Amino acid sequence: MSDRQLLEIRRQLVHSTGSLAAPLIVFLGLDLMKLFYGFALMTVIVLNFYRQTRSGNKTFVLEKFYAFEQWVEGQLSKYERNKEFLKGPIMYFLGIFLTMSFFPVEQVIPAILVLALADAASTIVGIVYGEHKHLWNSSSSWEGTITFFAFAFGILYFFVPPQTALIIAVVMALIESLPRIDDNISIPLITALLIGIL
Repeated sequence: MSDRQLLEIRRQLVHSTGSLAAPLIVFLGLDLMKLFYGFALMTVIVLNFYRQTRSGNKTFVLEKFYAFEQWVEGQLSKYERNKEFLKGPIMYFLGIFLTMSFFPVEQVIPAILVLALADAASTIVGIVYGEHKHLWNSSSSWEGTITFFAFAFGILYFFVPPQTALIIAVVMALIESLPRIDDNISIPLITALLIGIL
């Protein structure tokens, strides 16, 4: 397995921890969690802006924070793709924050679980076993899409009627396979929308 594949698996394992938002919403409430995700979103945007605009001497306002900055960068670089520093977390937090802002809690929780678990599982399976690529997206495989569908259906089954879970899982698996669409935004928003409509 290549370093790039191992990096992507690590990223998806972190991605799956977003599922912890679901029980936290139940215990802490949607408003408090929306505040948390809004703060997290602003934090990663500021960090990303700082990293792209800082001078070459790598100072973090005060020289004494240089070692801390180096440590933070070392930790984050384990999960970032080349030249995409914090793009994934920004889009991830944005997708969840927008979903929390526009939909009620009974639509938000399953949408977040689909994003965190189905998307992560499909990527990992696609990396390890994905041999049959889609005609419309060479970086996506049927193995990954089927995995996304299975996880999405399994999650949604507990929140909506089985036929609704089936429809949403099929639609979302197809959307997730499309190229040039950031699924961190599309998956939670469209899942929550379809739960409300269907």
